[in-house]
Amino acid sequence: MDVVIAGEPAQFLPLSRDSEDGYFSGRVDAAQAGTLYKYRLDGADWYPDPASRFQPEGPHGYSEVIDPGTFAWTDQK
Repeated sequence: MDVVIAGEPAQFLPLSRDSEDGYFSGRVDAAQAGTLYKYRLDGADWYPDPASRFQPEGPHGYSEVIDPGTFAWTDQK
């Protein structure tokens, strides 16, 4: 599995298999808030992150990295 970072050209960064249960991990130093990404399975199709916090292009588009610490809360409770 790879992380696909959006751009021209797209960047493909490999992830390491953590278990036989389908968990993968990796570190993408280039990713920051606003980075658009997908996952590439078996060198073929690209898919959005099923655990993404933000899908700016809808459920089939790129996922976006967010910084939850930047949210401006308006409710003190």
